[in-house]
Amino acid sequence: MTADTSFGFLSKVPDQCGYLVFADRAIVKSDGDLSNREATMVAVEKILGVLNPNVLPNTKFYQLTVSYPEYSYTIIESGKYTFVVKRRLHT
Repeated sequence: MTADTSFGFLSKVPDQCGYLVFADRAIVKSDGDLSNREATMVAVEKILGVLNPNVLPNTKFYQLTVSYPEYSYTIIESGKYTFVVKRRLHT
């Protein structure tokens, strides 16, 4: 059985204005504001490097949200993939 890598569910995230999926330092799929944004991938990898278990022992990373006044980035790791979704915030 092969894994479904279409990631169609990302287009259904409410208020999303872009998403990025990467694995092994390569973009697998992207769309919207995050389409082919390698700089975003590199920044997320640096952020996740800080969450390394050696730096923060006895912790497990599930989800990280970085918020700005008008939008937020939600970062989730699942299996070999890292998902980044940019969402508009309602003020």
